[in-house]
Amino acid sequence: MQPSSSTAPSYWAVQAVTAIAWTTREDPDVLALVGAHFGMAFEAADAGALGRAITPADPQLIGEAFELGVWATKDGIAVWRAGEESAAAFMRRGRATIATWSTRWILVDPSKPGQTADGSTLAARLNEMTAPENDTAPWIARFRVARSRAPELRALFRRTPRPEVLDELMSILDMPREWLRVLSDAPGTEQLERIEPRTAREMLSAGVNQALADADWRQTVTDAKPAPSTFRSRHPRAWLAISAAGIIALAAFGIVGILDDRATAFIPAAVGLAWVVSLIVDGSFSRVRRSAPHSASAHREDPSADLDPDPA
Repeated sequence: MQPSSSTAPSYWAVQAVTAIAWTTREDPDVLALVGAHFGMAFEAADAGALGRAITPADPQLIGEAFELGVWATKDGIAVWRAGEESAAAFMRRGRATIATWSTRWILVDPSKPGQTADGSTLAARLNEMTAPENDTAPWIARFRVARSRAPELRALFRRTPRPEVLDELMSILDMPREWLRVLSDAPGTEQLERIEPRTAREMLSAGVNQALADADWRQTVTDAKPAPSTFRSRHPRAWLAISAAGIIALAAFGIVGILDDRATAFIPAAVGLAWVVSLIVDGSFSRVRRSAPHSASAHREDPSADLDPDPA
């Protein structure tokens, strides 16, 4: 009996997976989106450098999580158990590389070499029920296993199923193994983080509501006051100096044109005049605006101003 490694979970497709966990460095919001896509909530535990260890919150969805490939993350490692058997896997070039510790003895009838089961030959059924021979090279390359520990990995892959093989695998790969507790029915005294499924729309709505609550926007709008606007604030001294120089230059061009009897002499004079008029009008409106807030404030403070005078 030997463990094995494969590039697709065909062997486990016929097994009853009873516990599963995987690691990922994604943040909870991304995991909530994943949960909404697959229709399940997750429980998470700290996995150190591996990020978070994730498992379905509902034990009834363990098999579904395995079959749907929720565990197939690009940056993590997945482990699962089926009774005494167990496995570990990671994704490589879009396919799963799996190491399996399982019982491979199968009873067959050698007197019927061509027998079929559900339309499949006996050889096809055996390929389905047994995993191919193990290859440690992908594991050594992916996790950069130290040369001194490579023999330990090969020896581990030849062992029979037993509960501690996953802990030993994490040790050889130089990874934290405390997160494996999420595979057990009693993960420990530490409370696991629950990640509820949420759609992108739900996240956007919650984010907007939280932002409005934090900013207390109603009070901000109520207390907001317009910045004072005066003639001098809109027209700094340098701008007035430039305006004066421009008006004088336009007037000079107009006078020279009139003396030379040019038909276009009125154009610079008209522009200069318009410039002066705009400054005068702006200054007048600025004085009106400065006096308006006082009357408006008095009007607001005295509601009786809105009432008609008593005819009597």
